[in-house]
Amino acid sequence: ALDSAGNMYVLDDFGGRVMQLSPAGALLNAWDAGGLVEPSGITVDANDTIYVADSANCRIVKMSTSGTVLAAWGEYGTGDGQFYYPIGITTDHSGNVYVGDTGNNRVVKLSSSGAFLAAWTGDGHLNYPRGLHVDAQGVIYVCNAGANQIVTLSAAGAFLDAWGNSQLFNRPADIAVSGSGRLYVLSSGSSAILTAPLQTQTGAPPAAAML
Repeated sequence: ALDSAGNMYVLDDFGGRVMQLSPAGALLNAWDAGGLVEPSGITVDANDTIYVADSANCRIVKMSTSGTVLAAWGEYGTGDGQFYYPIGITTDHSGNVYVGDTGNNRVVKLSSSGAFLAAWTGDGHLNYPRGLHVDAQGVIYVCNAGANQIVTLSAAGAFLDAWGNSQLFNRPADIAVSGSGRLYVLSSGSSAILTAPLQTQTGAPPAAAML
């Protein structure tokens, strides 16, 4: 994840730390953020606020770019505001937070202050959801790792499409979009990155190519 100054934020999952690197890759800081355990997802919003999926603690941690913990939300469970090993996390242009609530097979939407807004299962299609991306139209792209697919949801959480299979993806773990509008998917099981043009009209890009 990058902030507005180009600094990078990387998770040391086994060490339980957020690491801040300069654009040149120099280590600037490392924070445990009050006891991270197996953190697996990180994002930085347009206001340079950091959100971390603190997976084994079943919570979301909100931080400043100086390493100050601003808030922490969630606990183990299946109810509103609860998580079961959340892995993926991203924000939209309004500052809302989206969590791949992996163990509960759902995407959870929170406000920037941590208020629970919604939870969606993609009409039952979500299976071990991990990384997420929200495009300018509000379409949500989800790495559906357990089914080797990318699932798309509308801004209201309605299921739109699912594309991919085990020949294309092997446990897709994370997803990103470049400034030129290309979709990039990390296929963790095959140690590959696949790319395709982003299609916001339907939420489903054409056949992906491997890099």
